[in-house]
This record gives sequence, C-alpha cells and structure tokens, in this order.
Amino acid sequence: MNSRLINNFIKFDKRIISLNEKKIIELWFCIRYAVFYNHVSNKYFKNKKKTFFEYFKKFIFQILQSIKIIFFLFKRNEIIEIDVGRYKLYDRKFNSTINHILKKNKISFQTISLSSNSKILDNKINIIFFVNITHFFLKIFMKFRKKDFKDLSLIKKKFNLFFKNKKKIDFLNIYKSIYLQQVAIFLVIKFFIKLFRSKKIIYMENANLSKLIQYCGKKSIETFDVQHSLISDLNILYKFYISKSYKYLVTKNIIIWGKYWKKFYSNNSRCINNGYLEKKIKFNK
Repeated sequence: MNSRLINNFIKFDKRIISLNEKKIIELWFCIRYAVFYNHVSNKYFKNKKKTFFEYFKKFIFQILQSIKIIFFLFKRNEIIEIDVGRYKLYDRKFNSTINHILKKNKISFQTISLSSNSKILDNKINIIFFVNITHFFLKIFMKFRKKDFKDLSLIKKKFNLFFKNKKKIDFLNIYKSIYLQQVAIFLVIKFFIKLFRSKKIIYMENANLSKLIQYCGKKSIETFDVQHSLISDLNILYKFYISKSYKYLVTKNIIIWGKYWKKFYSNNSRCINNGYLEKKIKFNK
C-alpha cells in the first residue's frame, strides 16, 4: 500500500462526483472502503468458519441481548452513542472511549451497540440481532432493486477502466455483504433516532456506518467521530474527495486529540481539537 494508490482512489472519487448522479455517488461512497481493500488484498472476505453450535450459541446470545429493548422504548435522549466494540481499560473496566468520556462529564446519552462485547444486563441497546434479520430480508428482496444494480454495474465498469484492473473484484458480493448490511444498520438506528428524538450521534467511525452518516448528513442531525484508528495519509477511510454539494456524505465533526492530526484528514475543517482525553466536550450546547 502506498500514497500513489490512495491518490488514485481520490482521483476516481472526482470522476464519480463529476457524474453528478446522486444515487451513484452515494453508493460509491458506501462501498469504496470495501472496494479498496479488495483491490489491495485477497483476504477481505475470508472469515474463519464456525460450527453449527457456535452459530447457535451466538444466535441465542443476540436474542438475549435484544430482549431488554422493551425497557428503552419510552425513553428520550438527544445524544446517541454508537458502540462499535473498540474498548480500552478505563477505571479498571473495559469500556469504549466515548462512553467513558460522556459518563465522566455527566452528559446524558443512550448507547446503541453493534458490538458482541456488550453484556446482556448492561444499559446498552444491542441491535445486532435486528440488523442481521433486516440484512437477511434485504438480501432476499434485493432482486427488486434494479436501479442499484445498474448503478453498481456502471461503477464497476468505470473502476476497471480507470485502474486497468486485471484482478476480479466481486462487486456483487460487496453489494450484498457490505452495502446491504450498511442499509440494515441505517434502518435499525434510524428507528431509534426517531424514537428518542435524537439530534446528535457520536461514534468511532467505520465503513459500516456509511449509509447512516449519509442519512444524518441530509437531516439536522449532528454527527461526531472520535479519533481512534490509524491516522495517516494511507487511511482510505479519511482520505477522499467530495464537492460542497456532497458534504453530507461524510461525518460533520471529528474530535481529534491535538492539532497535529488535523493534516491527515480530508475536509479537515470538520476537525475539533479536544487537546486531551478528559477535557469536557460540549455536546449539549
């Protein structure tokens, strides 16, 4: 992996943006991360095979995690934290950085979890089961999404021509496995956004949240990413090109741990320098 490859992806972003076709552009920005890693690696979709018992145990655990949702149906909260499972040790307990900061500053929020790390009896709403069910039905009915397939085919054709690509990237598999999962996550979390009447969403960004980020970008919902992953000129998640018309495609605010990191982000006017971990973050302004 090198900067030349990253720069070529940014050039391809410009080509897609220049089409000025909203649906095509939105689809590309949902799948570009997966396309990138399929382009540079053969291991992106290779998962360790599990036994029937492991799947069954996981299924039961997800149901048990989901049952407690009934206790949250009548709550209202302006701030939602999305827990994606990146935990560190804080006060001798494993927790997400966001959860730790919000609690430390006594900020009211509700956590929605996409992580198997969350426990059955914690105060997080685990939605993995609902996302999996939604994803399952989206795959069944995807044959009716003919416009998506047409757009996907156009992206594939342009990508292969631009990169003179000899390696076969399975765009259809990316669509089924990655894009439709993003749609499922978006649909489930959208339900809770409306239920809680939330106005601010904070998370540690990953590619699975792309469709949700686009939805929030079109609405008056503030999105916050917290610096967490490899921050360099080689991180395709944060290196991209968008025009002003399509700024809704990306997170509105990024909380960084010092001004030094700002230079590594595209559209870095979004960056909020928080300085150090325990400084109060003013989400309630």
